[in-house]
Amino acid sequence: MKILKTLLLTLVFAVNSAIAEEITILYAVGFGGGMDRTTEAIKEALTNAGHTVTRKNFKFYATALDSLKSSPKNTFLITFTGDLYLDGKTGTINCPPVDLNLNLVVYSSIIASPFYLTTIPGFSGTSVEKLREVSKTRKVILGTVVGGTASAALELFAKRNLEKYAVLNYASAPEMRAAIAASEVDLAFGSFFTKDLVAKGGTNIAVTSNYYVTPEIKYMGDPDLLSGYTFMHIKNSSTPAVDKAMLIAMGSPEVVKVANSVGGKIHGLVSGVSAKETENQLLMLGRAYGQ
Repeated sequence: MKILKTLLLTLVFAVNSAIAEEITILYAVGFGGGMDRTTEAIKEALTNAGHTVTRKNFKFYATALDSLKSSPKNTFLITFTGDLYLDGKTGTINCPPVDLNLNLVVYSSIIASPFYLTTIPGFSGTSVEKLREVSKTRKVILGTVVGGTASAALELFAKRNLEKYAVLNYASAPEMRAAIAASEVDLAFGSFFTKDLVAKGGTNIAVTSNYYVTPEIKYMGDPDLLSGYTFMHIKNSSTPAVDKAMLIAMGSPEVVKVANSVGGKIHGLVSGVSAKETENQLLMLGRAYGQ
């Protein structure tokens, strides 16, 4: 019996070794947020499947893209939909203007999740109407982690609804979390902080509508009917075996756990949304922002 078990284990190892390939994941956003955790979850799922996975971190999308262009097969850049497109046009602390005329392929979105505008516990502007009233007498401070889509949507909401306001863009989720703890902001925009703020007495007063089409934040509705942001891959090339491994990893328990933590759902190839559909959504987002 022991000999049979040994032979079976040897066979499994041999099969895994035969299909295992080297995969490189490129990352260029602040650490500690939902995308950072998603990247790690995908890496963990791929590693558990027997693949050798290297994660390379960059400060800017521009340098990540340079690395992607010169990388061998099985290299993926993980980013927010929209951030690469919008930041590449305008330039932010995350991404100086980059050459977007690259021979790259949108691979898949991964997680869809609403972004909520949530009050800090104790703040009196617990509805859009009350927020407007507060903004007549003093400056309302709204904060988000910087990004092409999130920053632009929050600025647009504030411009349309408030009289006195300031939008603060933080470089990473840990910096944003520290700002919330220090009461530097009155409201936070995102998904990563929402559950904790509400549990402590904060109020969700608005939520993103279809993020790809209208760059607006609507008043509260049923978030299950509303699309939010997604993560996506942009790849240079990959083998069929790695494509299959990526599909499994994107729907793995590790990634599902991250999606649940931000109120999101698995999206993209795993749920039947093609890469072409993801690319079309990205183009609609660009048109919505006048790009």
